[in-house]
This record gives sequence, C-alpha cells and structure tokens, in this order.
Amino acid sequence: MPKPRPLTRENLTFWKERLGRITEASERRFGSMTPPAMFRHLRRTLETVLGDFPPPEFGIFLTRNAAFRALFLAMPWPKGKVKAPDWMTPAADGDLEHERAQLFAAFERFVALHEKNPMATVRNPLLGDVTFDYNSRLQGKHLEHHCEQFGV
Repeated sequence: MPKPRPLTRENLTFWKERLGRITEASERRFGSMTPPAMFRHLRRTLETVLGDFPPPEFGIFLTRNAAFRALFLAMPWPKGKVKAPDWMTPAADGDLEHERAQLFAAFERFVALHEKNPMATVRNPLLGDVTFDYNSRLQGKHLEHHCEQFGV
C-alpha cells in the first residue's frame, strides 16, 4: 500500500476531490459512522490541532515516544475494531454538505499554519507534543483510513 499523502497545500486538491466523492449513499465498508458524522469526526481531530477544542489527555508513556510515533504512521490501522472516544465523535452540526464545507475550511486553516511553521509543536492527546509536519502526515493517514471506510 502506498504511503498516504500528508495534508499539505500541494495535496489539498487531492484530498478535497477524494472526500468530495463521498455521498449520503456511499457504502460503509467498516465502522459505524455515517458520512456526515465521519466528516465531523475528521474536523474534530483538526480542531484539537488548531486549538479550537482542548482534548483530554489519554496517552501513556509508551505512546509518547519517538519509536511509537514512527510506528503509528507506518503500521496499518485496524478497520472497525477501535471506537474513537466520544469527545472525538461529536454529533454532526448539519447535513453532509455543511459538514464537508466545515471540514474543508478546517483543512485551509491547518495548511496555512503548517506552511507558516512546519516545526511548531502542537499537543496530540495520544502522542504528546508533535510538530505540524508530523501532524500533516498523521492527518493524511487518518484521511486515508476514512476514505477507505467509504470506498473512495
């Protein structure tokens, strides 16, 4: 499997086009989220990076070291086996198109901050302090996971 593309300016169109193919009728291959709920979930993960939502800490020493962080990007993520905590899956604020538009707006904010200072650190509730550069790769892996969920 090819490496997922990071969430960066040069990949923004790629991610928007892929996520743009998800409809209310898109068949879920794993998990239980609807398309609008999945878009809301993706936006929540960006809100934690952008400082819009202060997440609770739930990492442990094991998850906060460099080896685990590298492995976390390299290893396949389980499909439908791990349920995200409730704070990561808030109810959708609107319909599919509203949620998609809100997610794409968060993409723009994230990319702008990444461009401004890719080595700035942000707090990840599982992994601890990580750079925007690492986070762009992590977001890409997360986006790929959910694109696979809906077959796009």
